[in-house]
Amino acid sequence: MSLPAIVPATDAGDRYAGIAARRAERLTATTTERDAAGRFPDGLLAELAADGLAAMCVPVELGGGGIDSYSDLMAVVARLGRGDGSTAIAANMHLAFTMAMARAGLAADLLAQVAAGEAWVCAAVTEGGTNYFHPATTLTPRPDGWRLEGTKVFATASPAATHLTVNALVRGGELDGRLAMTLLPVATPGVTVADDWDGLGMRASGSGSVRLEADLPADTLVLPGGRYGEFDAGALVGRALGNVGNLAAMVGVAEGAAAEALAGVHRRERVGEPLADRPTVRHAVGEMVAELSTATAVAETLGRRADAVVASGPPDLAGAHLFMATFQAAKVAIHHTTIRAADLAMDLAGGGAYVAGNPVGQRYRDVRAGPYMEPFSRHEALGYLGAVLTGREPDTRA
Repeated sequence: MSLPAIVPATDAGDRYAGIAARRAERLTATTTERDAAGRFPDGLLAELAADGLAAMCVPVELGGGGIDSYSDLMAVVARLGRGDGSTAIAANMHLAFTMAMARAGLAADLLAQVAAGEAWVCAAVTEGGTNYFHPATTLTPRPDGWRLEGTKVFATASPAATHLTVNALVRGGELDGRLAMTLLPVATPGVTVADDWDGLGMRASGSGSVRLEADLPADTLVLPGGRYGEFDAGALVGRALGNVGNLAAMVGVAEGAAAEALAGVHRRERVGEPLADRPTVRHAVGEMVAELSTATAVAETLGRRADAVVASGPPDLAGAHLFMATFQAAKVAIHHTTIRAADLAMDLAGGGAYVAGNPVGQRYRDVRAGPYMEPFSRHEALGYLGAVLTGREPDTRA
């Protein structure tokens, strides 16, 4: 019996999931070395581009794979997560952006560069001490363009990215007081990628800080959003869609932990008895697989809901809140079950899992990062979910 896995929605998605699974096998062989180094690995993005994974969501007419299903995206990211969680979350950030731009018919030149293996996108969104709807980063219009100022954290893969997406508060001009997303090259003067990531988990993700003191030209892509401090339907849906892949990454990481633990159960003995012959061990294996099965089922359901929301057209604010509530419920359930599965994998691996360099221990640290990923921490997610389902106004400060 194989471990449960997220099923793609299309034949093309299945093909890319197969490519991702083969890449994960290669990642597994070196994941502990990358974790120990704590650095985003040189050449990794080029390898994903050579696989065709980096451009899988780019339209076919621009040289990409034409994938436009979030169910497919989640299946691919989960497969990568089996081999390395850091790679999986870096891939999701890039893939979610390219799919969004492809759907909106924007950034065609950049998407063509992605298809040619020349571009990789990093989302510089998170800030310390605030949230997406209250950014401290500002975008100020000027006669000859824009001035962008602020500091972002958890900018995954930023040391190797070629472009950044940045959300900010517009100060002045026609968009004064509104949020906006802008796209800019990392090489822009005044952009400083600190490369200062030193995490407990996801150590090879390059999720450091980015400082922004940049003057941007007038033709910079600036997509206006809602008012500062207010929920906006587009932002709610976009934030959920942009992060469904991160949930899939956690499913994949837990699958990787379970696979490593199961391999140990088959090869190890205890006082001359195969571990697989012990009833307590078999019970733990069954519980671990049950947790994974739950996480996989929730992720698949969320992927189908995401595809349905996109297919039905932009929802109103009430509909956007319902979709975000669906995302938050899935987020809580997936993090609970994947952490539990990885914890059981630690038990099955024994004391060796607590030693540096053990692949099960590494994956436990990686999957434990999931609840901290946006949008909403666990207690904020529950508060938001409860507000929506009781008909109360959610707090944008949560």
